[in-house]
Amino acid sequence: MAPLNLKPETRPRVAIRDGLLHFNGRAVVPFGGEVQYFRNRDPHGDPERTHEIWQETLDRMAAAGMNHVTTYVPWDWHEDEEGKFRWDGDRDLDKFLALAYARGFIVGLKPGPFITAEWPRGFGSFGAVPSWFRTRYPGALAQTSAGRAWTFDPLGGRDQTQPRYDAPEFLAATKKWFAAVAPVIRRYMVERPCVAILQLDNETNLWWTDLAQVDVAGGYEERQEHCRRYLADLKWFWHELGIDEGDVLFTTNDSPFAIPGRHNVLTDGPRKSSVAMLALDTYPKGIPQPISTAPTDQPFQAPYFTRLFECHSKRNFVYAAEIQSMHLKHLLGLTAECDPRVTGQLLAQLLGSGLKGGSLYVMREGLNGDGTLYGPAAPIALHGDATSRWDVVAKFARFVARHGMELARSPHESKVAVVTHRSHAADPGDRGRVWSIEGPGAFAWLRFAGYDPAVLDLDDVEAPDLERFLAIVCVRPDLLPPEARIKLEAASAGGATLIELASGEDPRPWGPLGWLSLDGLIDLPSEIAVCSLAGAAGALRVHGARRRIPEGGDVFLRAPDGEPLGAVQHNDWGRTVRIGASFTSDYDRPAFYDINESELRMRRDFAHALLAVEPGLTADAPRVEAWMRGKYAFLVNHGPSVATRVDGIGACRCAFTGERRDPRRVVIPELGWAVLRAD
Repeated sequence: MAPLNLKPETRPRVAIRDGLLHFNGRAVVPFGGEVQYFRNRDPHGDPERTHEIWQETLDRMAAAGMNHVTTYVPWDWHEDEEGKFRWDGDRDLDKFLALAYARGFIVGLKPGPFITAEWPRGFGSFGAVPSWFRTRYPGALAQTSAGRAWTFDPLGGRDQTQPRYDAPEFLAATKKWFAAVAPVIRRYMVERPCVAILQLDNETNLWWTDLAQVDVAGGYEERQEHCRRYLADLKWFWHELGIDEGDVLFTTNDSPFAIPGRHNVLTDGPRKSSVAMLALDTYPKGIPQPISTAPTDQPFQAPYFTRLFECHSKRNFVYAAEIQSMHLKHLLGLTAECDPRVTGQLLAQLLGSGLKGGSLYVMREGLNGDGTLYGPAAPIALHGDATSRWDVVAKFARFVARHGMELARSPHESKVAVVTHRSHAADPGDRGRVWSIEGPGAFAWLRFAGYDPAVLDLDDVEAPDLERFLAIVCVRPDLLPPEARIKLEAASAGGATLIELASGEDPRPWGPLGWLSLDGLIDLPSEIAVCSLAGAAGALRVHGARRRIPEGGDVFLRAPDGEPLGAVQHNDWGRTVRIGASFTSDYDRPAFYDINESELRMRRDFAHALLAVEPGLTADAPRVEAWMRGKYAFLVNHGPSVATRVDGIGACRCAFTGERRDPRRVVIPELGWAVLRAD
């Protein structure tokens, strides 16, 4: 792949226009992976062999059709002694970027100052803030609410203390770090234009902790403002060094789903994206195998949050800073094994749900600072051999190279929406569960029924924005702020059917997102309710404590003891369907894989009868998730190998091979996928 050879004086060099990334005068769909030059190195310190490893990796990516490479730039790797910066050998960032430029890559750099990255010793060590800084400036380190030094290490290691975002000593040291790396970045902005993305910090959210752990004044809003000011400081430092928005695309990033072992204080997208574009990190498999053997922990996290970030962005552009493409190694030798087929499912879900660029994390196995292995089962093995995951990512790279631009220009059309509210992300209790598990579960229920819903943050939209939908689904409406509730009532008055799951009154909460309940390893209580809807009469499993729905209306769902659980009610503002329990809680949990096919069919029929909206693309096989984006039909099989009929598309071809396919019988292997393009 040759360099882009585009005029570097084009202004702005980087911009989002018409929902696409424009780089040096042309629209592009950046797709590739993370190549960590500091980890992809010769174990014996041979600089020539290290540079060969970089070249081999980039060559293989380019040959597969990838056009995008990202990397962290670890502060401590280049300044392990205060004031002494090293840029030679396996620290030669200039050499790495020269290789990327020569192959025509669009480059994303992530210089921190905090990078997470399980660096330098794997899980349990995080950051790249140099140890000399923590030793010299103990007063600049974050403290617990009890006044002790806070540590990121889950086992309490003192060497994983981290600086306060607002500590003057930390900000001053960061400015010096940025000043040291800026000349290299500028060289690859102007002389050899390939750097397009510059990430501010990494997963900045008070070290992922709950509200009681890190000593910062105020509640959630004040703490998020604390993070925003920090990110704004970092952006200003780059401005002082002559690097501004338009020279690069500044981004922030977060994993917006629940993190094992920590309370659920998650991303505040609109606030962060006021500083820089919010990017998505998505890791569907993080629970170690001895605890959960399910293929994923949250099967529908990726498409749900892609849709939600699309709503957040305001620019109709969603970029994934990290797409899981490796096993995650934990402490004590525990590993969360991400099947290569899950990577294929993940890419299909992301690209089909509106992703317009992204980086697989990581592209090649590497070495931690202490020589231990990082990124096991990545697409390229430590010594350069392709793994089984490589076949998957290379296939999608060719797909994006061939179809990515048409797909990126395809609008998302939906008659149905799932709504949430950003305030839910602040709560380690019920609201956090709605944000992380229940919302994605409701989304999955609708997607299997053929509706491919939009996902909207009610803090981002106004009532007129909701008027295009025929049905709107909300989980736990009692948790919404009053102004959000008013928007829903206005949409219902305009003709939309409002469907409320887990609606009604009940003093019992679902409970906090703790060690076990966090990822649904302990299921909510369930019982079999009786549905009397025409076209969906029969048994329906519901989850969680019953909630008392308001009296009146046409009851269509009853608990075994006859208590009303669901009713259609007409009120002053329109038609509302209230269900006093959830039947979608298990879609975005490991328990999803245990739902039998007859129950999945029942839930699909229930959706059709309840919404009374004509579905779009549907697969006859109940475990096949199917949806349409433009001319492209995406099918993801969450079960055994199957031959399924697909309704909603006529004559078509396989988007990967160009071969004709019969939509009356599409064969999809176990945990596989298919992408069809309508003729």
